[in-house]
Amino acid sequence: EGQITFAEDPADVTNAAADAYVVNLTVVPADATEVKVGSTPAAADLNTTGADLADAKMTAATSAAQVLVEGDNDVDFLLEKAAYTGKVDLTSATGNNVADAFTIDSLAENGKGITAFTFAGTMNANADWTKLTKGIKITAVYSNDNAPVGATPESGTGALFKNPNPTFKTGDEVGTIKYKTGTGSDAVATITKVEMSNNGKVFDGYNALGSTWSAATDENGLITLDPKFMAFFKDGKTIEATVTYETTNGDTKTATVDVRLVAKEIVKAPTFTTGSAVGTINYTVGTGNDALQSITKIEMVNNNTAYDGYNALGSTWSAATDVDGLITFDSKFMSFFKTGSTVNATVTYVTVGGDTKTATVSVKLV
Repeated sequence: EGQITFAEDPADVTNAAADAYVVNLTVVPADATEVKVGSTPAAADLNTTGADLADAKMTAATSAAQVLVEGDNDVDFLLEKAAYTGKVDLTSATGNNVADAFTIDSLAENGKGITAFTFAGTMNANADWTKLTKGIKITAVYSNDNAPVGATPESGTGALFKNPNPTFKTGDEVGTIKYKTGTGSDAVATITKVEMSNNGKVFDGYNALGSTWSAATDENGLITLDPKFMAFFKDGKTIEATVTYETTNGDTKTATVDVRLVAKEIVKAPTFTTGSAVGTINYTVGTGNDALQSITKIEMVNNNTAYDGYNALGSTWSAATDVDGLITFDSKFMSFFKTGSTVNATVTYVTVGGDTKTATVSVKLV
């Protein structure tokens, strides 16, 4: 529902605000020796059946965890075919489905007839995840593309490899495409055109068309189409583009990718961390509607009573200073808290979107 933020760095989860739904999610492939049927490694069991595989278990690989981001993610596996015996029964009432029609006689070498992976990572433990009516939905879509010649599994995995082929993905801004050139003979040598359809006609936005629109910029894996060109496409949030490119081997190939007509809002919650000095808090404001607009109070508890040290209390203590992402409490306020090395503070703030939120952070007493 757009409320969950995918963080590529686990530190963004650790430092997230208390009510921010932030996750660092990875796909963890199985090592060939870690796919087990019961307690037996699958590669050593040459008579594994389909029923046995229903109980297959795995443990996480120690390396090659792949970070997942919002949207589509590509995970590529090198697979070797297992040996099957057909037992098609034309009178079967259930039809010729795989479970009924085939028996697995043996697995491929090193267990590569099975691909197994699970999900790992971290989620913001300070957020109340029960408030979300929906969570993260992951749909696996498999393609039968041939692996590039010479591709080898990554260390710590039985079959996962990094695909050297080019990739084209939707950019965050209007009229942008992110891409990786890939490696080897199928890599992108040059892009020749980027075509999009309007009213039944196809237009190339990669190259200039007189004074109608300028050529796209293409720098560091980011194509940016001219705003004059993008102005022709107004309906919907995205439009499909066909990228035509030449490979290093001299072949002409195409790829399709969605191009945004409305910019993606980059949402990043503010972070609050313990300052290095007594009575200090470091923070970042974040981005998007969840960004920090203003801090209203910062409360710390002493003898079961909460005190606001961000604002002044008459002559008892002065307001905290708040400069360049550093909050410093008045020493008179901090003198009320004498036990322990830190004290928890609750920061209440208003977001750019107008919501009132809170975050917890430790404040040093020593």
